[in-house]
Amino acid sequence: MNNNGLVTQLRKAFQLIAKGLIKKQDALEANPKQYPYVPCLNHGINMFLALTYDVGQAGAEIFQAADEHAFFERYLCRPMQEWFDGWNPEVLTKLSIREQEFYSRDAFAFLRDDNYYCPSDACCEFLYAQEPNVIEGTDENTLYENLKQLSPEDYCSLRQYIINNPVITITERGRLLSRYSDNSVAKNAIFHAYERFEERAYRCPDCGWTMKKIGDRLICHSQHCKTSKKPLEACEIWDGENEELYRLKKGIMRYIVAPGQPELEVARFCQKRKLDFSLWPEKDKYDVEIRFPDGTVWEIDAKTYRNPWFLKRHFESRGGFPTGTYQQGFVVIPDELKRKESKYTQIVNKALKTPEDNVRCVTMRTLKIEINRKAASDEEEE
Repeated sequence: MNNNGLVTQLRKAFQLIAKGLIKKQDALEANPKQYPYVPCLNHGINMFLALTYDVGQAGAEIFQAADEHAFFERYLCRPMQEWFDGWNPEVLTKLSIREQEFYSRDAFAFLRDDNYYCPSDACCEFLYAQEPNVIEGTDENTLYENLKQLSPEDYCSLRQYIINNPVITITERGRLLSRYSDNSVAKNAIFHAYERFEERAYRCPDCGWTMKKIGDRLICHSQHCKTSKKPLEACEIWDGENEELYRLKKGIMRYIVAPGQPELEVARFCQKRKLDFSLWPEKDKYDVEIRFPDGTVWEIDAKTYRNPWFLKRHFESRGGFPTGTYQQGFVVIPDELKRKESKYTQIVNKALKTPEDNVRCVTMRTLKIEINRKAASDEEEE
């Protein structure tokens, strides 16, 4: 097998492990009393260890980590570059492992205060960045396939509702279903998106979902739902014990709602500027299309990847930014990502080169400045 084939095998092992971790978490939450066996997780573990032994030239002692619990401690709770500690340095150089996007990845799991291993945001983001067939059969993929069957108007209205309403009451659910009473596809999407929530939890001040306090740790759909400075005591309570509540499934929060929030932020900004725009044109080929008075068209793709190397690979694996008749294309990221990684946009822009040189990665702040500048220019010409 050539070098590229070996790296592809490594990446496949990581995909199986990431998908297995999330499947295990879902199974444990559904039935906490039964420890689940997840075949793809064990397949990924065995695959990685075999590659470590055969290709990385590590000693046979690495198979002591074949036990799932041992693998969590030895590998999954450590940054990914430490997974290669036992590899022959010459092999790492030959395969350019240190230059791969996964090498700088954070730990795939963390140990909660109740001794429960939980997949990290790094794990979830890694899985989201992979080829579409990796997430086939997941909640978010099933919902997305349902949404794509709707008319453009229903697609946009229902997707916006889902992004804006992570938890709904039985009354709100009834109203939503009544709105689509003659649309079985939309109703199926709603039934699939939301699940009954029968516990008590804080209303997350960051995303609005169900946040629980376990020991000293706050658990929401994302590890990053801890950034709000609002005191926990001041948070509202979702009381599923005494009220019939429905919440979005975790995968939908992670992969549809979280990325959807900056998409809607761009839309709100365009609306405020009284610009002509569309959300998710051509069934999500782009996130936002802006049409200026002089006929200029901009296409916007909002991304929330915390690792710029993963976003770079995302575009490389898809042949770059989607083609079209637009004059400018923008990949927009939250401002905070550039503050944490100053070279973020430079890294991603390497994958966005076009003959017209009309596509680039920018922060949300920069995009709004560009929109204001273009709109002001059009007004002056009038």
